[in-house]
Amino acid sequence: MDALKGLGIFIGMLSFLLLSTFGGSHVWEWVAGEESFYEQGTAVAGISLEGMTPEEAERQLNASFEKWINEKDIMLLTSEEQLTFPSAILTPDATTTLETLTQGVDNAFSIEVQDRYEEGLSDVLTNEASSNFQWDAWSEQLERDAAMLTEDPLDYSLYSFLSADVITLYETVAKYEIPAMDIEGLSRVSSSFETIVVEGKSDFSLLESLPSTYEMVDSQALDSIATVLYGAFLKTNFAIEERHTSQRLPAYAELGKEASIRGSSGDDLKIFNPNPSSYQVTISVEGKSLKAVIEGYPLQETISVNVGEKEAVEERTIIQYTSYVDPGQVVVEREGRPGQTVEVYRVSENGGSDLISQDYYPPVNRIELRFGVEGEETNTSQDDENGESLEVEGDVSSDEETPDSEQPTEENPSVENDGSGTTLDKEPVESGDQPPSLIKEEEFWEQEKVKK
Repeated sequence: MDALKGLGIFIGMLSFLLLSTFGGSHVWEWVAGEESFYEQGTAVAGISLEGMTPEEAERQLNASFEKWINEKDIMLLTSEEQLTFPSAILTPDATTTLETLTQGVDNAFSIEVQDRYEEGLSDVLTNEASSNFQWDAWSEQLERDAAMLTEDPLDYSLYSFLSADVITLYETVAKYEIPAMDIEGLSRVSSSFETIVVEGKSDFSLLESLPSTYEMVDSQALDSIATVLYGAFLKTNFAIEERHTSQRLPAYAELGKEASIRGSSGDDLKIFNPNPSSYQVTISVEGKSLKAVIEGYPLQETISVNVGEKEAVEERTIIQYTSYVDPGQVVVEREGRPGQTVEVYRVSENGGSDLISQDYYPPVNRIELRFGVEGEETNTSQDDENGESLEVEGDVSSDEETPDSEQPTEENPSVENDGSGTTLDKEPVESGDQPPSLIKEEEFWEQEKVKK
């Protein structure tokens, strides 16, 4: 008898432990006869359940879901239309949500997509679209968004849930063209390209995509290729990871839409495709134009490019004293030319605007030669910011490049090279000799390297 009594006590204790372990607080409430309340910080999809009983919490969740779903449109977007699903496609399960929640934290709402609505897609989509649409992937995404009663719109691009790259559904998403300055050279380069494929969720490098013999191609032709590609990329949602500009704006390029590459220094054009699908890029010479076309699934929103107001950067005047000119005579070695700077934005159809670049093209400084007595210390004079003449003692070497730390960048476009020139050697010359060209053209361009 004692043995049976002991066995009964053991079974009772074991049962209590098991129920306490797997039944949690509800078992203790049943044993103790107390009503449960949710702990501080307990929530579902941002809805606080603190201090509520399970019955109150269930009513609150169902009411919150009803209010949320009545304010939402569940849409599947194609390039031609919007497919709207009824709110009944989502079914909330407040009971399961409360049975599985963790006290003291915010929990997901258990919501299920009704699969019966899949059958109707074939009536409104093309055969290619409906047969390649991944219903399960889309349902999982919709359930994840609904589980937190998101404030974001419940509209989804059909093209983000296709099983493969269906070429028949491709469209032209962007194109750009520039004048072809060297038609023969550009034709040779563009014909060596196969169709460029920018994979989904991947980087693209122009230098890595060029033919192995690209170093033999004229640099202007390569820069033209970079420019036309950059102009097309700007019209997409591709992220611009690296891009460089020339020191002066080429005749074929639009301000704000120019790009330059240099294999020797590693200056590249790099972008990132954030879309799940890949895109095909073709480059061709048609008539007197170089064209780039990007094809793939339509983007979720149309993007335009806004080039801001151009701002002029005034040139400076460099004065060098030499014995090669007559007293009182001023010889203009080089006329100056102002530089320019501009901001470029991407604008989406919903009104959003993102700054893409701050382009800077430095001015060309004016160079004047004036008489200086041999044996005196050479002076260099230049206009200050107010246009007044400044005198700087001693020779300022033009052979020194601007340090990398002072190169103009998108973050610091105003850093300027003084553009100082080189004085003549002091060797006497016979009467009638003309002074050699004092200044190399590139020495008076502000040094620049813009990297995005």
